[in-house]
Amino acid sequence: MRVVLVQPSLEDFYATPHRLSALGGFSIKALLEKQGHSVELINFPLMGKKPRKTALPDYASHLTPYLLEEKGPVSYFTDWCRWGPDPNASARIILDKSPDLVLVSLFAYAYGEEALALGRAIKELSRPGQILPIVVGGAGVTVRPEYFTAEPSLDLILAGEGEVLFSDYTLEDIRALALGPTRLIRGERYCEAGEMIPLFSSTSRGRNHVQVATLLSRGCPRGCRFCSNHLTQGKRMRRIEPAQVEEAFCRFLRQAELDRNNKLTLDLEDDNLLMNKNYFRDVLERLNRVWCDEGRNGEDLFFTAENGMDYELLDRDLLVELCRKGFRQFNFSLASANPQLAERENRFYRPDALAEHLAFLKEKEIPSVTYFISGLAGDSRVSTAEALSFLASLPTTLGISLFYAVPGLPGFDGHDPLGGNPAGMCRGSLAYPWNGTLSTESLITAFRLSRLINLLKDRSQAAFHEDLIASIFRDNRLYTYDRHKKKIPVVHQDGDLVKDVLNSITFR
Repeated sequence: MRVVLVQPSLEDFYATPHRLSALGGFSIKALLEKQGHSVELINFPLMGKKPRKTALPDYASHLTPYLLEEKGPVSYFTDWCRWGPDPNASARIILDKSPDLVLVSLFAYAYGEEALALGRAIKELSRPGQILPIVVGGAGVTVRPEYFTAEPSLDLILAGEGEVLFSDYTLEDIRALALGPTRLIRGERYCEAGEMIPLFSSTSRGRNHVQVATLLSRGCPRGCRFCSNHLTQGKRMRRIEPAQVEEAFCRFLRQAELDRNNKLTLDLEDDNLLMNKNYFRDVLERLNRVWCDEGRNGEDLFFTAENGMDYELLDRDLLVELCRKGFRQFNFSLASANPQLAERENRFYRPDALAEHLAFLKEKEIPSVTYFISGLAGDSRVSTAEALSFLASLPTTLGISLFYAVPGLPGFDGHDPLGGNPAGMCRGSLAYPWNGTLSTESLITAFRLSRLINLLKDRSQAAFHEDLIASIFRDNRLYTYDRHKKKIPVVHQDGDLVKDVLNSITFR
């Protein structure tokens, strides 16, 4: 059976390399090829040299007053872009391959509109009488499959982990079900560690540097109220055997045709790397060994954890060891700098431990990013100002995440979990006030303030933008640059939040 497996193009204000890894798609491709099927994976977002600007969708129109023709260190997002070809162009690429079945992998519910648009385009451009079933699955579908069964162009929806569904059903079964009245299949269990396939996906490639993503585990026992991991993978941790990870990395290096002098950054996409420290140590040791056994310089292999590392599970010895084994930047997940909010979200808050880790990294000249979430249930202007002020006092880059709803999270369940809003609204970049605690204006102001603080921490850049900074502190209001580098006021901003944060910054 000829199968085309796709990750649809996506639209947003920004995209990061690890978001485009298509690890879920690669996993299904490997599984189906083991079963003897011919599978071509098309990762549409990686097509083309750069994204194309496109029209802001109607569901994002609440942002219109806040989008400026601006650029510079205190700016918000400006251009809504598409990574990959438009739905019609994508459909033609698929149809030209004359497949027997189209599988669509959707990694996040927020990009559900793109999957719906692709399904419609395929059906509209198919030859009269052509029978080509479209089957959609992935984490983005699993959190709310009913949203997708309502779309007539999609023939079958798979809710659950692909390793389970494509093991419990043959591909012939799935195609037959897609051609019949069945609209939805739900996985009846979570995959076991032995069913998980270790994979490495190249997400960007330069002349001398390659970025690669991998995932070592599934599931999370913590159940943080803002995270959907446990909704799609369950609460029981399962980890790929270290020996399998080692073998897969060895295969990847031999197939990737890397120059001996290439540097490689490996992003570990797992949410809970430190929950089993001995496992993590073993995997890092094996990956380093494979790299060096291939005749490469050990100093050219770097590690990151873009999804954030739980700082409270670190100690000094482990931090030193991770630096020695190749971590050149640390991303820490704080969630909230307010003890009550952190407890509500099922997270701990240990500011002294975080400060100690960051001081050590500063001494070693290793960069760090510390992320907090703005817009949580129970959040406020005061708690947001406290978080910004706290992180301003530490030697770290601020990473602000704007809360976004996912069906199934506390407060977002039931028949209509999003109050009639489309899936596309669930992008953090849209600064939607899901919990009613902070307005869109306050959320975007917090975003700009985090960028201002990062500017102040960068002494060379701060000197370059001295006039902009002086105007902000003199007037207690935010300014930015237009696209001609002229200083202009930010028209819509939360003035009280600005004053609270500016008055609390003491390091300037």
